[in-house]
Amino acid sequence: MDKRIILIETSTALCSTALLEGDAITASRMSDTPRAHASMTAPFIKEMLDERGLRVQDCDAVCLSMGPGSYTGLRVGSSTAKGLCFGAGIPLLAVGTLDVLAAQAMEEGLPNGCKYIVPMIDARRMEVYTAVYSADGQRLTNIEPRIIESIDSIVPDAPSVILSD
Repeated sequence: MDKRIILIETSTALCSTALLEGDAITASRMSDTPRAHASMTAPFIKEMLDERGLRVQDCDAVCLSMGPGSYTGLRVGSSTAKGLCFGAGIPLLAVGTLDVLAAQAMEEGLPNGCKYIVPMIDARRMEVYTAVYSADGQRLTNIEPRIIESIDSIVPDAPSVILSD
């Protein structure tokens, strides 16, 4: 039987949930309504499970985007995920938000000759959370908040994909 995993993303401005069954997303919900993660995350999950005729106990795990990102959003996502996992007795998985953005860029296809992928998430106070990844997805630098004065301060003069949430 294919694994069922509830996916939760609350670390960015986008509140998103999805149900992964095997290799396919079979249900999803998302909203970019500001400051609404707390009121939307659990209802989104319930709607998805109801749509598929499932309960949390029918799932094999919950996977949470663990940041970096919005402190409040991360607390909403982690408390929702922990509650679901505790109640259903299923494991909690966590993935880095910048890692996911880099993987998404690779999945969508990089331009020919691209050497680096540089995902960024707004960290407020004129900073972004960022790291540099190779074109094959290996993280080359630590994730850190930075004030970006020029792109040259992040990556050498080489073809790169710069993206944000």
